Amino acid sequence: MMNYEHIRARYNVPARRGARVEFQGQLGTVTSTSSAAVRVRMDGMTRSQPFAPDELHWLDVGLIRPDIPASGSDRLAR
Repeated sequence: MMNYEHIRARYNVPARRGARVEFQGQLGTVTSTSSAAVRVRMDGMTRSQPFAPDELHWLDVGLIRPDIPASGSDRLAR
């Protein structure tokens, strides 16, 4: 399984659990990783779905601090 650090390096995206993303006009929240994909729960849905990290528009890039280490407990800076 690929973790957030590997996904960030491979796809050059700010992948973190809790990150807000957009796909085809729908908003969602990253919940986990699955192989080389990130799992996203779209707003209003109960289950997450896998997406290729580079097909998502990452919305909260400015909220993510680069000094926070990648770990299983990735979270957004507040």
